[in-house]
Amino acid sequence: MLAPASSKVGTAGIGRDWLHPALVLINTLNGPGFVVLAEAGRQAGAGGAVVLVAAFAALAAFASRRACAIAREAEAHKVEGGGGDLAGPCRALYGERGAQVAAAACATALLTCAVAQIILCVQLADALEEALTGKRCGFVVRAPSLEHGGTYLYAGCRPASEPLPTPALEASLGVVVTLCFARLARRMERTGSSKPQIVGFACFCLGAWRWASYLHRETISARAVAWLGPDPLKAAPAVCFNFACVLAVPPLALRGRSDPAARGASAGIGFMALVYVVMALLGARGAPTAPSADALLATGHPGDVLAVLFLFVSQLAAIPTYLAGADGLVKAHLAPRAAASLASVTAWGLAVAAHESELFAALVDWTSLLLLGFTNFSLPLVLDVTWGHPMSGTGSASLRRLSRALASLTLAGFATLVFREAGAPWYVLAAIAGAAVGSPLPSGRVRRDSGETEV
Repeated sequence: MLAPASSKVGTAGIGRDWLHPALVLINTLNGPGFVVLAEAGRQAGAGGAVVLVAAFAALAAFASRRACAIAREAEAHKVEGGGGDLAGPCRALYGERGAQVAAAACATALLTCAVAQIILCVQLADALEEALTGKRCGFVVRAPSLEHGGTYLYAGCRPASEPLPTPALEASLGVVVTLCFARLARRMERTGSSKPQIVGFACFCLGAWRWASYLHRETISARAVAWLGPDPLKAAPAVCFNFACVLAVPPLALRGRSDPAARGASAGIGFMALVYVVMALLGARGAPTAPSADALLATGHPGDVLAVLFLFVSQLAAIPTYLAGADGLVKAHLAPRAAASLASVTAWGLAVAAHESELFAALVDWTSLLLLGFTNFSLPLVLDVTWGHPMSGTGSASLRRLSRALASLTLAGFATLVFREAGAPWYVLAAIAGAAVGSPLPSGRVRRDSGETEV
């Protein structure tokens, strides 16, 4: 399970106990998808981008609040597996097999996010090294081949323009730096320190400001802003997956912190929604839609170099969150006898082996497509409906109807998106969407300690 918030957080005053959850979720939302929001703005247009960001931000905030309620309920009733992840409540509702399926899906989603985050950090660190020194340093192991003979091991530096010999495996200086800083951040968080999250947030603010300045400076033309772009639906997945942070919410709600966690989730998602709108609007008005670290570094502007450095540091804060979540799910629900850091070792191994592989990038994209939407949005809402909407409070009837409707719509939407990306014809998509919307969702099935079933 993800590491719960430090017990020190919030003790200084009840008015600030939501800050730690907000910082964790802001840093979790700051991922590789951040740089594609300009392209999403171009596709959706200014008005379309604002609508998409607002809609998915509201969905993420609602799913996060329901995840907090589920975590609190699972902890209060001592559900086996606890409330620190979404697999524990699945055990109470769907049995051991259901918990294992949910744990495997959530762990894979978190592992994919961790690998993508590590790869982005490595690429940013390598780009900084090449821009500042003109070299690429690290360890290279070349696999045996007919052309080059036996195994070849090289440690040192080579010109940045010199291609890597293939087939070869490279652990660059960027890999080493990213690994050291990520391990330091995770060790500090295990002691209850919030400094990694604070530093990550500060660097994100600085990096996003410099990134926006670059986009504004490099605007292609001063054309009128298009309020509706050529293909708003094409921008929807990019905007949606930028709000996939709900899996990080349950551990923040443990030990009586469900209300602060819910407030922090809303604050963090709202803050990032504003940042996303700015980036999308810059894309809608003609900013370059596919900027990269190399493009910023090529300008030679000190502010652009600092932007890449700030973005690199800001991306590090989410790596411990993802890895702790994946490790906890594997240990609690899939392989109790496995090493405590099995998922972490796997993530780092995959990142080192394939951080320059286009095939692996495509695999990460498809894994994200298959799992991120279902685990971050559909699963919490389905659990909320099946659980019987715990702690609904006032307006519970409206909340129940909204939760049930969103659960059905998200299942239909993500299933349709997956099959659309696979090339299915429109009538297959319509049939899938109709079947998902029309499928009944059971409610009130969880058994309490008293043996009663809540409806």
